[in-house]
Amino acid sequence: MKRLSSIFMVAVVIAMTAISCGKDNSDPVISGFVTEGMVMPDSVVAIAATLTDAEGLASYKLDVVSASSGSSVSGYPKTMDVDGGSATIAETFTIPSQAAAGDNFKITLAVTDDDKEAVTTTEELTVTVVASENQAGTVTEYTVVILGNQNNTTGSFYATSSNLVYTQTQAEANSADVDFLHYFGNANAATISAPDDVTVNGGTGNFDFCEDFAVKNATRFKVTTLDYSLVIDDSQLVVETDITSSKLTQMVIGSKFVFETVAGKRGIAQVTDLTGNNTNSGSMTLKVKIQD
Repeated sequence: MKRLSSIFMVAVVIAMTAISCGKDNSDPVISGFVTEGMVMPDSVVAIAATLTDAEGLASYKLDVVSASSGSSVSGYPKTMDVDGGSATIAETFTIPSQAAAGDNFKITLAVTDDDKEAVTTTEELTVTVVASENQAGTVTEYTVVILGNQNNTTGSFYATSSNLVYTQTQAEANSADVDFLHYFGNANAATISAPDDVTVNGGTGNFDFCEDFAVKNATRFKVTTLDYSLVIDDSQLVVETDITSSKLTQMVIGSKFVFETVAGKRGIAQVTDLTGNNTNSGSMTLKVKIQD
């Protein structure tokens, strides 16, 4: 009888051990964890997922971290308790309006089961920001651009793409780069002109500055009342209309104009100094801001 009792006790221990070992042999499962891959600033991003665990769920933690700042976005991380063997997640977050194209946001979801071992399953997604059609672009400023008039040995021809001022000879060799020039005319006085304007391409009463240019860029201009100091991005430039003039005349210190190059770049310039006239050497000094 003692031997039978011992055998029975061993069998019970083995059975209990088998039950204990089989209590939870699976980790929490995350499925359908999806979000948008490419988004624009100010976009509301949806996050979805389904959580399952045969032996029961305990909680999940969801975090959204900006790669550029290393910080969680507003409202995150968030931790939620979960009951039962399954749950669904439907959350959102908003891409900050100041997010730049190329910025990444890492979404981390960690799920803990209800087992005493508290097994956690973690998955990650990445959201990348792309430029919005309405997102303001940056501008580059050149605070001192000096263009000599036709009586000055200082160059009169300006390339906005490189911030270079060319002399006549240099301009003819680099005509494709020249966006505008300065001259002082008998009637037009202080003038900003595109290379394709009639007044700089020879003929009766005209200058011949651009007559021999291989490329005569059709830059266009418009006098503006925009506050130059408040143009901190291109948001005010892109909404300007009627930028159609091939030259601007009678310019004085304080005159402001917007322009658009043949490459589609827009900018704003203001005259900060003006010297000379149609018979004397002089120059026009500009400060310029142009789209990047």
